Amino acid sequence: MRKSQKYGIIGTVLFMILLFLLLWFIKIGMPQPPEVETVEIEFADESIEAAGGFATPAPSPITEPQPPVTVPAPTPVEAKPDPVITQEAEEALAMQKQREEEERKQREEQMRLEQLRLEQERLAAERAAAEKAAADKANALMGAFKGNGGGGTGGQTTSGSGGGDNPLKNGIVGGNGWSAKGRTLQGSIPKPEIKDYPEGKVVVSFRINAQGKVSNPQIAKGTTISDANVQKACKNAVLKAQFSPGIDEVEGTITYNLKVN
Repeated sequence: MRKSQKYGIIGTVLFMILLFLLLWFIKIGMPQPPEVETVEIEFADESIEAAGGFATPAPSPITEPQPPVTVPAPTPVEAKPDPVITQEAEEALAMQKQREEEERKQREEQMRLEQLRLEQERLAAERAAAEKAAADKANALMGAFKGNGGGGTGGQTTSGSGGGDNPLKNGIVGGNGWSAKGRTLQGSIPKPEIKDYPEGKVVVSFRINAQGKVSNPQIAKGTTISDANVQKACKNAVLKAQFSPGIDEVEGTITYNLKVN
């Protein structure tokens, strides 16, 4: 190869290199177009029909109707009793039972007392009837002596029409008289403990209880002796008197006829 040809080949190669570098720098200096984002689409069936060249779309899913949802009703919560209220109710019930028991006992006691009262009234009525019959008989036999007093010193007590078995509701013993509603004197009229006394009369009224005991002596109308000591002695004396028993309290009197020897 000749020397001129050799230099020609070298020059051509250098020219080509320079041209390539020039084009490269021009390409770098030019603005680059924006990159386009590609989206990949997946098909259910990638087969392409031979005739038309179109893809067969995938069938749409069939949505079956859903049954209605039934919401269960809330379960009722059982209310638990309040222990405080329960205790108060139990206490109230216990108190009511106690009151009922007390009322029942009171009714039984009232019935018992009523039966006792009726029995006492029956016995008293029988006794009063017997005393009346005896009094009527005694009045027929002793009518001449009724209301008359025997002699004796003032305050002296002797046996007489005022004895324990005397059915009369009044009488005279040793010159001193007595009277009582529905009762009879048991024994004699007690003697007042006095030594010196003026002549006159002291009338003492009192109460007789169911047992025949005397209480609450008082100087009554008809008294002629005003001496306080004599009156006191007479009141103390009647407290020792005893009468027949009965049902209720009754009034009675004892009259002291005091005479000076």
